[in-house]
Amino acid sequence: MMLSPRGVNAFVKKILRERGIDPVRKTNSRVRDFFEEKLVPTTRLTARLGLTKYDRYMENELVEIKPARVTIPLLQHIGVPCVPCVQQGAKVITGNLIASPPEGKLGANIHASIDGTVTSLDNGSIVLDASG
Repeated sequence: MMLSPRGVNAFVKKILRERGIDPVRKTNSRVRDFFEEKLVPTTRLTARLGLTKYDRYMENELVEIKPARVTIPLLQHIGVPCVPCVQQGAKVITGNLIASPPEGKLGANIHASIDGTVTSLDNGSIVLDASG
């Protein structure tokens, strides 16, 4: 039906206001008694749901992912494709600028996500291989 929910809501609120009805929802809600006492710890809830085997985090320790190779597309947004700022064989570290939009065009700078070497600059992407 190609209706916009936001547009329908705005239309209905306008009609209600014209009729003198306040469209803002008002409730007399309050926090339930003993709310804090009824909370279940996340670890217990995870166990009750049988999801412990899918828990990817060790206690107080995050799992760090270190890919050996990443492919970074030069078009990641609504703008134009970025132009590489690095050459094949260049060494980069995480956060280095590797591509930027052409002057005067809409786009966002692209930065290296890993430390490594630029191994490819074709097919609209930059390939980085991790170094040691």
